Amino acid sequence: MVQYSVLASGSSGNAILVQSDKATILIDAGLSGRQIEAAMAEIGVSADSLSGIFVTHEHQDHVKGVGVLSRRYKVPVFANQRTWDGMERSIGEIKAGFYERFTTNDQIEIGNLAVKSFPISHDSNEPVGYCVLCGNTKLSIGTDMGYVNDKIKGFLMDSDAIIIEANHDIDMLRVGPYPWHLKQRILSDHGHLSNEAAGELLTEIISANTKCIHLAHLSKENNLPQLAHLTVKSILEEEQFKVGQEFDLEVTYPDKPTKLRAVKRR
Repeated sequence: MVQYSVLASGSSGNAILVQSDKATILIDAGLSGRQIEAAMAEIGVSADSLSGIFVTHEHQDHVKGVGVLSRRYKVPVFANQRTWDGMERSIGEIKAGFYERFTTNDQIEIGNLAVKSFPISHDSNEPVGYCVLCGNTKLSIGTDMGYVNDKIKGFLMDSDAIIIEANHDIDMLRVGPYPWHLKQRILSDHGHLSNEAAGELLTEIISANTKCIHLAHLSKENNLPQLAHLTVKSILEEEQFKVGQEFDLEVTYPDKPTKLRAVKRR
C-alpha cells in the first residue's frame, strides 16, 4: 500500500508527499521549508520522517525548499545532472552523501518504494515525471508537460493513482492578462497541458486499476478548479467512464494539501 497527498500545486509552489510503511518521500519541494513542514503536519506526517526528495526540474516553484529540508533533516536529494546544474546555485549547499545524481529512466529504490523517472517536455534543462511503485501498486506523476507522446503514455498507464497537469482553460488563457509571448510559451510543446489535453490523455491511460486522479498545477489566472474538474469529467464521461464510481476525480490546491489518500492494487 502507498499513501500520498499533493501538499501544494500551482505556479506558487509544488510538492507531493508519497509514503509507505518504510519510506516517506517528496516529489519536488517548491515551497519554503516551513510551508512544507506545516502542510505535512496538517495531514499528520512529520518532516522528521522524510527519506528523500526527488526533483522533476529546476524551476523555483519546484525547488524552493529543497536545500532547506535536506540540510535540516539530513535528507538525500535525487535529480539528474542537468537539473542539478540548473538548481545548484538556488538551493544552496547540499552536504556530501546527500547529493544524489541519476540518469533519466533510472529506477531508484528507497525503503520499499521504487521511484522510476521518465523524460517529459517542458522548458527546463532535463525535466522528468515519476512513477512510484510499492509492490504492485503504482502512482504516476506528470506535470509541467507541453505535450505527451506515446512513450510518456506508456509510463503513465496501468496506474492505481494519477497526478496529472490540467494547467489552463485555453479560452481563459487567450483572453487573459498574460503577454503574448507567455501565452505562446504555455501553449507550446514545452509549456503546460490544458484541461482538454488532460482529459483526452486520461481517456488513453486510465485502466481498471485506476482508483483516483488528481488534477494538478491549475493556473490561478487562466483556470478555475470547478472548470478544470467539469471539463475533464465531461471528456471522460463522453468516453463512457463512470467518474465517481470507477474512480475519483479531484483537484489540487496552491495553498492547502489534499487529504492523505491510500491506494492499493486490488
